Amino acid sequence: MDIIGENLDDLEKVALDFEEILESIPGTRDVGSSISDGDPELQVRVDKERAARYGLNDLTIALAIRNSVNGLKATTYRVNQDEIDVVIKTSDERLKTKTDLEKLYFYNSQGQAIEFNQVARLVETIGYSAIEHEETKRRVKVMSNIEDGYNAAELTQVSMTVLQIIGP
Repeated sequence: MDIIGENLDDLEKVALDFEEILESIPGTRDVGSSISDGDPELQVRVDKERAARYGLNDLTIALAIRNSVNGLKATTYRVNQDEIDVVIKTSDERLKTKTDLEKLYFYNSQGQAIEFNQVARLVETIGYSAIEHEETKRRVKVMSNIEDGYNAAELTQVSMTVLQIIGP
């Protein structure tokens, strides 16, 4: 069964609910979904109202963090036939921990330095290993194997009947 939508949290909840339904149907086994946990990650949660009061937005904050971590190509230095990118970034020694990221400053259009914790916070989460798409929507597949002696068409019909009883 494919579940299609935009919000990953909602898709995951529906997928888990449907997995429980499938597990309760005799004849199904190895129930699972295509959405699975990936690696730990840090998410930056921007307080949009506070950021706006300081003259910042999501894009400005995202670019500042990206440039601090990955660097910003300032120019290309040419020597004979060789080209060398000149990249400006925060040194690796200054960005080793979560606390180091929280020490970053963002600069608004007036050049005012805004502390990270004034407009954003870091949240430790687990990312998704892969996210499938269908056109512009996200898609999660819920599936199971069928035990010997059971008919796939009958189990599909039972699943659909259970879904109709439960409702959307």
